[in-house]
Amino acid sequence: MNNAIVLGGGIAALAASYGLRQAGVVTACLLGGPGATALSSGALDGGQPGLAAQDVLSFCAELGLFAEPSSSVLVATRLGVLRYARARDGGILNVLPLAGRRVGIPRLPRLGWDADWLARSLNESPICAAQATVFVAFSVKVSFGEQASRLSAIDFSALVQQQREPLVGALRDASVVENLAGCLLPPACFLEAQQASEWSSELGIAVGETLSGVGETAGYRFERARNGLLERLGVKVHAGYASGVRATDEKVTVLTPDCEFSADVAVLATGGWVSGGVRLSDTNSVELSYELSATSGLSISLHGRPFSASAAWGADVGSLGLGELSQIGLLPLVGHRPTRIVAAGDASASGKRTLGAAIESGLAAAARLTAAFSETP
Repeated sequence: MNNAIVLGGGIAALAASYGLRQAGVVTACLLGGPGATALSSGALDGGQPGLAAQDVLSFCAELGLFAEPSSSVLVATRLGVLRYARARDGGILNVLPLAGRRVGIPRLPRLGWDADWLARSLNESPICAAQATVFVAFSVKVSFGEQASRLSAIDFSALVQQQREPLVGALRDASVVENLAGCLLPPACFLEAQQASEWSSELGIAVGETLSGVGETAGYRFERARNGLLERLGVKVHAGYASGVRATDEKVTVLTPDCEFSADVAVLATGGWVSGGVRLSDTNSVELSYELSATSGLSISLHGRPFSASAAWGADVGSLGLGELSQIGLLPLVGHRPTRIVAAGDASASGKRTLGAAIESGLAAAARLTAAFSETP
């Protein structure tokens, strides 16, 4: 095997590119737009056996985005919920080391950011009570301008960095007055994960954001880290969307509206290969209707089993389980023998839909292809 092409822009595609390059395979990546990871919260949840595997830890270290990838962390949402995760984007606050301490929440001009309500909600959390952590809201005398509340998360983050000196000063004063050990910020402050560490070092307390929503800073930080890692790995990035994939005994060809790419193998690590949905009937049965949205010659699978629309007709929701319905995708191993196309991440019909599982899936796809074609010219 001399070269490979990876389709996708999320963390599964990135992990597959990393694994292939570690094996010395010349790799290209077809990136049409934001992957699912760009819409994620920044919490890294893992599958089994989890994130302790050395190859996963090595990938996380190379990416340089996730903090504490081998231990549990406690993170907060801006909806007032505390939850555990396997790891976190380094821009997000880990509340776990702050047990028994006070954490401040500044009143900042962001739509949907209510520091007083958030502090009350977090303090009522059973996890917060068990940790004996206390959240307190406080005001900061920093001017962000009249339009600040209407800015996008990314634009507000740029404004925060412009106002860094007075804001850090205000946070420092509050940390003394309120006896704070940490500061929880909205998900619109840090464009890079290391900025949270820099603020923490400067203030002498832990500083970080809540988990992100769609379009907020965690997704932006991932894309910056992804682009940097692809460049360091020497992966050639092509902009565009695949309209089809075909395989022969000798190669794989990826079709786009503008051109074709040929490679020895391919990893399909992007969502959208299977389109369709679920329709509930008056009798509480379901009709599953799915089809391939791009030509590929691949098979649709439901939870790792070949999908049959006729067999799925009239299935009972209770027996099928709604969790099963999230497992629609492509069969993990498809194509010719040895297979030249492998599905990973959201394209695969197996595995959990978490960032940790996506990393494991991407690395496994790269390892599977490397092993199958290690002696193939």
